[in-house]
Amino acid sequence: MIAKELISDDVPEISPSDNGQKASTLMDEFRMTHLPVINGQNQLVGMLSETALFDVDDWDAPVESYKSTLVDFSVKENDHIFTVIKQMGESNSSCIAVVSEKQQFIGSISIYHLMKIISQLALFQDHGGILELEMNIIDYSLSEIANIVESNNAKILGMYIRNHPDSRKIHVALKINKSDLSAVVQTFERYEYTIAARFYQNNENDDLQNRYENLMNYLNI
Repeated sequence: MIAKELISDDVPEISPSDNGQKASTLMDEFRMTHLPVINGQNQLVGMLSETALFDVDDWDAPVESYKSTLVDFSVKENDHIFTVIKQMGESNSSCIAVVSEKQQFIGSISIYHLMKIISQLALFQDHGGILELEMNIIDYSLSEIANIVESNNAKILGMYIRNHPDSRKIHVALKINKSDLSAVVQTFERYEYTIAARFYQNNENDDLQNRYENLMNYLNI
């Protein structure tokens, strides 16, 4: 999935001739921290931030009069969704502009639309359990992790890696296509993996709970 496929219609743009009052009103209405400023040649002049508006003395003055406050961040139309997420996170913005290879403005991506797209990925939609492994960076082996999961007749639906406060370690989160991951956990522990977190339904515990409830019902008869 690339940037031009993520463009949404919930980010208004303004022109250099629009004033600060209009920009502020649009930001409030569309819940945006930034707005793209587009000139008559359909080029991105920059992104106007709400914090820049706080320092404006004359809200009737055109945006072009405080052009120096505009920030420059955008993605190319063929950039991957991972690049979009990274750029939007680094800019700390609720939206990001999409431009062509010739710097022509194509549209914008809002954080709200992006989160909706991400939530529809199989990683989040498909049923299953989640395990988070903690390991040294040098011990990370995707093939070994996959083999352990698949040896229990399960599949990895998705994964991500995040840094650990100890720079020598990482956390590897796995979404697996089984609700009960007890057997998978046992195999990881047999290979001396550290399970940092686990989120799944334990069928054995459910069975014990059902037996307990049946016993209580019997005793109450």
